[in-house]
Amino acid sequence: MTEKVINLQDRKADVVDELQKRVEEASNIWNNPMNLTALVDAEPKPQKWFIKDRIVAGRGAVVSGLGGSSKTRFVIHLAVGACIGDLPWDWEVVQTGRSLLVLTEDTEDEFHRMIHNMCKSLEITQEEKRKLYERLIIYPLAGQQSILLSKDKSGNLKPSPLFNDLVNFIKKTDDIVFIGLDPALSITDGEEMDQSHQRRLGKMADDLAVLTGAVVMLVAHASKNLKDEITSHNSRGGGALVDAVRGEFVMRNMTKNEARKAKVSEEDRHKIVQLVGVKGNMLPPSAYIPVWLLRDQFGNLQPAELDFNLDVDCIGRREKDALKVLVDLCSDGTGIKIVEWKKALIEADIIKKSKKQKSQEQDMYIIKKKLFDAGMIKKDGRGIYKPDESGDGPDYDFDD
Repeated sequence: MTEKVINLQDRKADVVDELQKRVEEASNIWNNPMNLTALVDAEPKPQKWFIKDRIVAGRGAVVSGLGGSSKTRFVIHLAVGACIGDLPWDWEVVQTGRSLLVLTEDTEDEFHRMIHNMCKSLEITQEEKRKLYERLIIYPLAGQQSILLSKDKSGNLKPSPLFNDLVNFIKKTDDIVFIGLDPALSITDGEEMDQSHQRRLGKMADDLAVLTGAVVMLVAHASKNLKDEITSHNSRGGGALVDAVRGEFVMRNMTKNEARKAKVSEEDRHKIVQLVGVKGNMLPPSAYIPVWLLRDQFGNLQPAELDFNLDVDCIGRREKDALKVLVDLCSDGTGIKIVEWKKALIEADIIKKSKKQKSQEQDMYIIKKKLFDAGMIKKDGRGIYKPDESGDGPDYDFDD
């Protein structure tokens, strides 16, 4: 009984000390208001960007989405982009340097496969590989401790020793410009449905950004009622997570309705995701325009060329020439694999030989989609196509 009383007294003393410390810190804050005398008429410093007009440098951000919407892959693309200075889609990397990824659900083998295939998909040059070797810092922590925000004796969330060690490591490591933490719930002892806990999690990410000067991006799961028209606060549970950060992005899969409008097949629909900015204190209006991305066979992202007002009149000379080649290849009435069709189009220079492989694949995707949507070709098996001679599609004169 005496021991329990002593423990209770010790805990009470800890609480009193913590409250006294907070009072002292608060009183010091109010002694130093901002001096506006030299600020109102002075030109401010230019806004620093990590990604121009999209992601502010040195602050916290969140990307949320349902499972399978490529959130983790998006963050890894940003980390690689920070190292090599380029992204597959039309975002300008302004600030380059080292990247650090804390992947709490990945093993070393899983990341090995992912980064190997990403370098192949992006056609990374030898010089870009050298930058990756020097700049990309990876911590695959599946099965290991990863809590950066832990509860103290009073149940309050506070930065853990692991958080402090991470801050010290980053400060000692020059030139870290991007930090990805995936997923958010794996780095906190807080409750998903507790707004104050989620607010504290967002604050921790932004604090880490301010303390280190790097962009810190949390990967969060979205609620299942994610709508087509996306606005802010999409993270599952405590939406207050995004209140404390400077930017929020959402990723989602293409809907059936959107696929119909863009004349995308059901098979291809599952390869396409939308990326959209929904919050950013310094962002221009153009930042809120959605970006459509196409996942390749390894899950890596590249621009998806979509036209939501597509009609058969968009069939141009390239598509007609490609159809001629397919007609010749299928002269015996059987279909042909799309990889063989693409090879023939490259040999004929209908798809330019000078282009990189990923650009050639994108051209092939566009050609196939336009001809398929116009009813001029049809599937003859998995990944196999042939001319559609049913008479249902429009009749085009190859010589016009």
